[in-house]
Amino acid sequence: YQRRVHGKQWYQRRVHGKQWYQRRVHGKQWYQRRVHGVQREIVVGLRLKYVVSRKGIKVDTNSQMMGSYGPREEGYTFKTQPEELPKGMLGRGFYKFHFQITQEDGGKNKQLADFEAELAVTR
Repeated sequence: YQRRVHGKQWYQRRVHGKQWYQRRVHGKQWYQRRVHGVQREIVVGLRLKYVVSRKGIKVDTNSQMMGSYGPREEGYTFKTQPEELPKGMLGRGFYKFHFQITQEDGGKNKQLADFEAELAVTR
C-alpha cells in the first residue's frame, strides 16, 4: 500500500508474509529514523549498529552513537546520518538491513534490540 510521511511518498509491501520493505529511487539520499522510549532509569551510551547485505553478501557495516536518554512519557527520535543509495543498473535490487541497539556501559555491551528490514532500490 502507499503511505505519505512528512510530505514524501513511500511504499511498503509485505514480503514472504512476514517482512516489510520500503521502495526507494536509486541515487537519492536516505536515512533511518527510529523512535524509542525510556521508562524508568537513565539509559547511557546507546549505539546503533547495522549491517547491510545483498543476496547474502555483506555490503556495508555502520555504527553510530545514539547518546544517553532519561525517562519521559513521549518517545525520543533518532535520525541516522544521510547516505546515498547505489546508482545504476547493478545497484538496483533488494538490500537487507540487520539492526542492533546496544548499551555500552563500563566495557560491557548489553543488547537491547535486534531487528531486520528490507529496502528495494528501483529506477
